[in-house]
Amino acid sequence: MNVNAINDFVFNPFIAREDMAKAIVGFAGDDLNLIPAGNQSLADGGDDNVFWVIILTDNQNSHKRIIAQTETKIASAYNGAMLAKRLHENKLKRAFVAPWRNLIKRISPVSYVKYQYKYITHHKLNLNNPIRYTEKLQYLRLFVYPKDLGVIRCAGRVTVRDYVKEMGYEDTLIPSLGVYDHFEDIPFDKLPDAFVMKCSHASGFNEIVKDKKMMDYANSKAKFDRWLNTDYGAKTMEPHYSKIKPQILIEKYMGTSDSLPVEYKIHVFNGTARNLYVVTGRGKDIRYTQYYIDWTPFDGSQFNGWLKSDIPLEKPKNFAEMARMAEKLASPFPFVRVDLYDIDGKIYFGEMTFTPAKGTLIFDDDKTDFEQGEWLDISKYLKKTN
Repeated sequence: MNVNAINDFVFNPFIAREDMAKAIVGFAGDDLNLIPAGNQSLADGGDDNVFWVIILTDNQNSHKRIIAQTETKIASAYNGAMLAKRLHENKLKRAFVAPWRNLIKRISPVSYVKYQYKYITHHKLNLNNPIRYTEKLQYLRLFVYPKDLGVIRCAGRVTVRDYVKEMGYEDTLIPSLGVYDHFEDIPFDKLPDAFVMKCSHASGFNEIVKDKKMMDYANSKAKFDRWLNTDYGAKTMEPHYSKIKPQILIEKYMGTSDSLPVEYKIHVFNGTARNLYVVTGRGKDIRYTQYYIDWTPFDGSQFNGWLKSDIPLEKPKNFAEMARMAEKLASPFPFVRVDLYDIDGKIYFGEMTFTPAKGTLIFDDDKTDFEQGEWLDISKYLKKTN
């Protein structure tokens, strides 16, 4: 193995989230799982400098990719050393703060968010004069969105459906199979074999059921009972979620037996769609691929170590319509991400997210944080709250 070539290798495209930070920091060490590809490699007869890279995402889905020594030459496109440093987690510091975290949240939410932002992004948070996109998201997260009834309504998985109808997009809603206050109220015998259950008041509190005969009802009940009793907004310091009524929404499953639909997550700044990322391979080999809204690559905005697609993605034929829909839905808000699907040529609505990843995003190229910051004007909110 050519250690020098590996040391020069660009870190980000082949790692996934903070779980792999230790592998980045010790790139030529034992923590990195490099396996010779042999006859399956890109080189004739198997080149010692061609490897499988096996990595794990935070949900333990493995990724496998062939890299060649020639690919190490693209390192100049990124500041790999800085990215590695920013993705690195100080576990000692985390352990020290953990016992006091909830107390700090209650006593001083602003101090907590400042610390969290610095801990994750390694940047000091400027709330008096926010310049970065991620700084402006923190300002909206703390001072604006918790008071905005429209945000609270549209962040709710149930209540946003009425908003989408009012905006003229009822035909894009995934069919609802019911809304329930308690897990035991769900008539599973009347549901189809496949469906999706999601909590109304949170992000990620979902369960995809592809075959209800295989469903572990006791485990699902325990999970949803716990979720329904969780103040997600207090847990993540995204207070707008705290004002959403906890319920279980059941929707039609829109995927196939072995794949989930491709997601188009469109970012709208002050009513203008500027960029998006496309989620492919969910549940298998998940990839987040960033584009400007004109579909030119926006690689610098890859975030938190997520991999992009190995191949260019085809723009949907109805993408212009998707962008217009996102802009219309987002028109009352300074910023929101509108998630849509294109299934067999038909647009479906997913959700609206106002503080993606709590606004604590680590971009491959730090310049894109400033670039996106220029797109987001929150000056009228600063005047009201400062």
